[in-house]
Amino acid sequence: MVTVHGSQDCDAQGAILWQRAFASVTRSPGSTDISAVAWSDLAITLRNKFSLFTGARRPLSDTDLNYLSEKILVPNIQDQKPITFHRFAKHNMRDEVSFSFWEWFFSIMQLIKQKLLKFWDEGWLIGFISKHDASHSMIMSPHSSFLLRFSDTQTGAISIGFVCEEEDGQKVPFHLAPFTIKDLDQLSLAQRIASCPQLREIRYLYPNIDKEEMLRHFDSEERHRGGPDSPTGYIQSEIVMVAKTCGKMSNAPSMFGADSPSPLSVHSKLDWSPGEVHPSQSMDIGEDLSMLSVTGLEGVSGDVESLLGPNFKPFMPPDGNQHVDLSFMEMNRNPMQHNQFYRHE
Repeated sequence: MVTVHGSQDCDAQGAILWQRAFASVTRSPGSTDISAVAWSDLAITLRNKFSLFTGARRPLSDTDLNYLSEKILVPNIQDQKPITFHRFAKHNMRDEVSFSFWEWFFSIMQLIKQKLLKFWDEGWLIGFISKHDASHSMIMSPHSSFLLRFSDTQTGAISIGFVCEEEDGQKVPFHLAPFTIKDLDQLSLAQRIASCPQLREIRYLYPNIDKEEMLRHFDSEERHRGGPDSPTGYIQSEIVMVAKTCGKMSNAPSMFGADSPSPLSVHSKLDWSPGEVHPSQSMDIGEDLSMLSVTGLEGVSGDVESLLGPNFKPFMPPDGNQHVDLSFMEMNRNPMQHNQFYRHE
């Protein structure tokens, strides 16, 4: 199969995977393609493809495969029909999304391979869990925690879920808008976790993984990428992530002031709000900057030269009857003839 652009990689690999996994080894040009397969056979193929493509040491678990089956099988039906290639790679995974199961799964493999392989291999990334189940798990946890899951409404994206505790002790779950590979190029997942004020008081990555212990693995390569100050006099800055949490976790420290970020919505406690990225200075500048305001000019005398210096020569508009010599234009006429023009306004 020949492709001419990287955007065709997903479709090409889906077709090749289906043919290599389910077509006959002695398949001839005139043979009929496999039209449908059972989920049990497809699950084995997906598990093998996942390990080969990502290079991950941790394979897909049975729990992961059960979650995947919910995305491609018709829910609440005991007698499931075999899965066709069209349903696998062409048909929208759900009515409210515009991508197929294979597009969604393939983009997750790309995300893990390029950005999250360490998280996946170490078991820090649950990944294949629904938003509802993630919220329930965090609420039922004996201590405040956060978790990482793949979005099922966006391809190739990961979301951070965490729980805020209100003054009355009620736990409210939040899920940040998902991050894509492009987002993680700008600010890595480890940097987002380390810099988010709402996560500073949360000690555990669900279920009981010490957050700081996890982040130590990224200290040298990600959390301290900033080098020395520029020889031109510029200082280093960093990007941090702040989550909008409807005023929850007001006791969480914030480098942007005591107030919690403003809510994205006030109609629901379950405010699945996106995070914001704010630049913050890595050091204070001990230099006073003064600005000359308009009101500061009001008390200055009308002598403009006192402001602009002694060499200032004001330009006065020409008089309406000023004489203008245009004799240089008479080269093609009689050189002895001298015409004068007057300009009137």
